[in-house]
Amino acid sequence: MLIGYNPWWNTGQVPKEFTRPVKRLGFYEARKIFNHPSIRRKIILSGPRRVGKTTIMYQMIEEQLKSSASKSIIYVSFDHPMLKLCDTGQILEVFQNNIASEHDQVYLFFDEIQYASEWDAWLKMLYDQHPNYKIMATGSASPILAAKATESGVGRWTQIRIPFRQQGIREHNVE
Repeated sequence: MLIGYNPWWNTGQVPKEFTRPVKRLGFYEARKIFNHPSIRRKIILSGPRRVGKTTIMYQMIEEQLKSSASKSIIYVSFDHPMLKLCDTGQILEVFQNNIASEHDQVYLFFDEIQYASEWDAWLKMLYDQHPNYKIMATGSASPILAAKATESGVGRWTQIRIPFRQQGIREHNVE
């Protein structure tokens, strides 16, 4: 199942239908934090469904593939019925033992993280125990995300709100 979500493990690239030629302003804000050389923060993209959070995440993966091994990057969508039932630790163990075992730097992309059991505890543990992990997550349940971020995420992650795209506002074109 993880292979289906991570086609770049075989092809080295994100399928074009997963990304868009236009990048939202949230992409640039997230990239600046994600790639900051000295500030270590995890990123949570929040906002209602259908505002482009997952697209921003795929654009970040596409950008990361320019400088990182394809098998050092994992994408997990927790709104999939089977993955909702999986423990985050088991997913990461499968990834580390079978895919990314030789990579020091690891990039974790978790979509709809609010569906993962004890997601806030997992993000805290990953932050505290794995300084070489870079993590980006999305979530559609903003009040839940905000409450959990306040409890255990202070200083560990930054929440970026992705608003509905408004007409008349120009975004940055990739090419």
